[in-house]
Amino acid sequence: MILSNISFPDILIFLIFLAPQLLFTIRTDTLLITIICALPHLLILIPFQLIKERYFTPFQSRSPYVQRATLFQDVVIRCVRYAFANMPASIGAVFFSKPVALPFMRWRMLRHGYFRSPIHYEEVLIDVVEGFDITTSKTAKSKQVRGVWMMVDKSKAPDVCVYYMHGGGFSMGSCYFYLEFLLAWLHLLRVHPDKTFSNPAVLALDYTLVPEETYPRQLWEVVSGYRWLLNKARQTPEEPLDNVAQRVCISGDSAGSTLSLSLLLKLATESSTSTSSIPPAPAFATLISPWPTLVSHLHSQTFSDYLNTTSLHLYARQYIGDVDASGTEINTLLDIQTLRTKKDLSYLTDPIASPGTCKDVEIWRKAWPSRGWHWIFGQEETLGDDAREMIRYLQEDVKHIAGKGTMKVTEEEKQVHAWPVVQLFLGEGEEERLVEESTEEKRTEQ
Repeated sequence: MILSNISFPDILIFLIFLAPQLLFTIRTDTLLITIICALPHLLILIPFQLIKERYFTPFQSRSPYVQRATLFQDVVIRCVRYAFANMPASIGAVFFSKPVALPFMRWRMLRHGYFRSPIHYEEVLIDVVEGFDITTSKTAKSKQVRGVWMMVDKSKAPDVCVYYMHGGGFSMGSCYFYLEFLLAWLHLLRVHPDKTFSNPAVLALDYTLVPEETYPRQLWEVVSGYRWLLNKARQTPEEPLDNVAQRVCISGDSAGSTLSLSLLLKLATESSTSTSSIPPAPAFATLISPWPTLVSHLHSQTFSDYLNTTSLHLYARQYIGDVDASGTEINTLLDIQTLRTKKDLSYLTDPIASPGTCKDVEIWRKAWPSRGWHWIFGQEETLGDDAREMIRYLQEDVKHIAGKGTMKVTEEEKQVHAWPVVQLFLGEGEEERLVEESTEEKRTEQ
């Protein structure tokens, strides 16, 4: 199911779905202050900056993303940039929540003539266990995590599975916001001329957001979701999980890629204990706009990207439970030494929570997916240097001893954070919008 790009009427419908959820969810005073502060930017400053750069600035002097963006794309990215830097995460969470994202996707399907999804999807509840020994580990407080299970033919076992963790700085986002993106990816796996896969499936995990829970709760939800997927994807009840894992691609964007790397490292670390209940690692990984290191001097603001380093590091601190999620410290200049004056922030340098800090070659050798992985990010990303350094380390220090799997890197020229997701919604033509790179790589490795 491939729908056309987002239009201005779509945005109007989205706002209609959004407005009552904001009124029901956000405190009135917080909402009013946010709106009052935003109006001068949305009505005056952002239009002024847009007109000045697009129409009165020489092409080569414009920011790289503006050089390639349409007017509509430019408007949307500027608004997102303002929201990420200035709006509380609690408001952002409503934008991407199920009560807004799901009816909006259904509206988009209806606008394209679909009264129901041509691809089956259903909500699932997964038991969460904090540990690998299911018989002795305690069940997490809320006991279950929600996910969405998608597949072409639900009467048959899948022949390939994508396990996806959404982005959103651990504080925003939901798997429902990514449904259209993931259904498009699933569709591409099925209809490609090579006909490699006949019944692909996707499990999108709706892990618990900050501030409701902090690390390591999200990690155990990811582990539990992966265990559920391996059992669900068995082609026969007796099929060994090692075989099933060879058909699994773990994936995520931004914070979701952090959780994907955390899962790979956790499985690799625990495998050293020779515990039989540890699930086998997935055979492939596709990381979109990866965030390897939670807080790093390599995170640098660019003129094109919509991410803001101060907000990004605040979300990282909230994820590891260092600061309250009220956002009161959002304007603080952050660095590692300053952070350490508040409390012991061992999670910021914990190799599982912040995978970019892991420099254990042997652990990375074990974590290396057997069929390889694909790193995808934009040239203009705030997280770009962090991703490049992680890639350099893996290619130069680990790959020669891993002895398995290829490593492909796609760095898209003049693009911003999470560009495959952004382009699906905002791209003009089909070639620009679809995620052929990640699909083709997964097919090649199979």
